[in-house]
Amino acid sequence: MECVETFALIILDNLTDAFYYLYTNTNMDNQIQNTIKSHEDQIDFIARKMIEHDEQFSAIKEEMVTKNDLRNISKTLDKLVGLVETQNQEIVMISHGMKRHEESIEKIEEDIRQIKPALGLS
Repeated sequence: MECVETFALIILDNLTDAFYYLYTNTNMDNQIQNTIKSHEDQIDFIARKMIEHDEQFSAIKEEMVTKNDLRNISKTLDKLVGLVETQNQEIVMISHGMKRHEESIEKIEEDIRQIKPALGLS
């Protein structure tokens, strides 16, 4: 009988070890599965964000100015600046010409004022 009891204790001890092993492995499996699930969720989140950012980059790219656009704007601005400079130079020249004409007119008016009394036209 003692042999049967010993055998039963060995079996019981082995069963306890087996159940403990299954329990811990099940818990480990659950932990691993939870970790994997968490990682999958994080990967899904990152993938969604990448798609979202890709759409935003596409929208930005459509609106973005290219080097060629900037070159064209720069050429146009250079032409406009050239026109403004030319007009400013013309305005300066016209203003000098007008000043000379005004001086000539003032001299002529002075001469007329002096001539009128001599001619008896005052």
